[in-house]
Amino acid sequence: MTIRPTIALPTALLGAVLLCGCTAPPAEEVVLARVGDETITVREFVLDYEFGYPVLKRGADPARAYLSGMIRERLLAQEGYRRGLDRSAPVQRRLRSLREELLVGQVFDREVHDAVEVTQSKIDSVRFSQHVSFKLRFVPASGLDEAKQLQRVFQTQGHEEAVRQLAASEEGLQGLEPAELETDYIGRHDLAPEVLPAVDQLPIGEVSSPISHRGTYLLVQVVDIRREAVAAEPAPDELERFRQIAFQAEAKQASRRFVRKTVGDSGLRLKAEAYRAVEEALWYALQDASNQATLLELVESSSHPRARALTAILDAPLMETHHETFTVEQFLMDYPNDRYPISTRTFEAYRSDLYDGFGLLLRDLAFIEIAESRGYGSLPEVESELGRWERKWVYQALAEQERQSLGQLVDSLSASTSVWIDEQALADLDLSPRSVSVSLFRGSTGRPAWPVLDYGL
Repeated sequence: MTIRPTIALPTALLGAVLLCGCTAPPAEEVVLARVGDETITVREFVLDYEFGYPVLKRGADPARAYLSGMIRERLLAQEGYRRGLDRSAPVQRRLRSLREELLVGQVFDREVHDAVEVTQSKIDSVRFSQHVSFKLRFVPASGLDEAKQLQRVFQTQGHEEAVRQLAASEEGLQGLEPAELETDYIGRHDLAPEVLPAVDQLPIGEVSSPISHRGTYLLVQVVDIRREAVAAEPAPDELERFRQIAFQAEAKQASRRFVRKTVGDSGLRLKAEAYRAVEEALWYALQDASNQATLLELVESSSHPRARALTAILDAPLMETHHETFTVEQFLMDYPNDRYPISTRTFEAYRSDLYDGFGLLLRDLAFIEIAESRGYGSLPEVESELGRWERKWVYQALAEQERQSLGQLVDSLSASTSVWIDEQALADLDLSPRSVSVSLFRGSTGRPAWPVLDYGL
């Protein structure tokens, strides 16, 4: 059983890879199912289903099939807790990092975004720019070489053949239909910043070059462009959409100001000799390495001479601020490599990410200190998010132990655990697409917004 697909993106929703908006999650807390002493609410199911893999949402009764998968996964997670896997080092490390990520997010939300005001003139500016919309086809790829190969297929043999080859080459995408990688007409402000310039410049029918986006690549084709008159009075849902777009733009600028105010005068200085040694060593240590390991662990486990040489200067000062000094060892140990993985696609991308990493580390440390002083770590939304992901990681830890016998284990657990489903609530579910502008990622870290059902279970 495979736990993580090569392309870890639910490609049925364009929002998973192209769009930057956000819809409000469903508010229902009606219990849809009980698995032992635990519940699966309507809200949990709808979000999991909406963000989940397309291959799991087909068949005569896709909702029931998907719910059955969630129940199986919940049973296995419960068994993982009984075995104490929640206390294992890998799970605890991921939880510590996630908690830090959530604290940073709470600072942005409460210290910055809550103070953002959106004026009517900003909303009108967004609304008037929405008279141009695009109908698109797209194809995602996990790497640049694959993207270039799919680009050639897309250009010469068409979108359907490119999707067919993608579905045949990537686990979890079996049965992917070309229609799932097409959009209705969408406005310019719905497109992610990386995608918009390419779409603006593409003639109708041409295929873009590979577009780097959140660690993967996209190929985009403009099928049609529509220009419409601006409505005198937009519908309430459209008006709210325009307000959200304007808010995101204002929030981004406010966030930059807050970061500059918080850490901009820290006096960050890098020690040239130590920095060059780190830059040379990490390039080799990061090749084919896991983002779940610390940079220090990667260096210490590397057999490359440059990486081995770096272990001799771990006590050397690497970066200084007005208030503290970080040694090489402290940076390698403290840098959140799982949240902000350093690219190895090219040496230029690697150098850029590494340089930015020093600022990211200082920002997160400052924000975490603010969050701890405000008590944000005990907020219900933080605790519930930690609980969701802990359950997912405990399940994954069990799956790693029982890879060949998960089916038998599920059968045994099902026979000994009470499972109840509210049939009426299941029949009444509205699983129609809520909006293509769903954001499936948290901030700049690339972490999915919801731990969706494992497609391989």
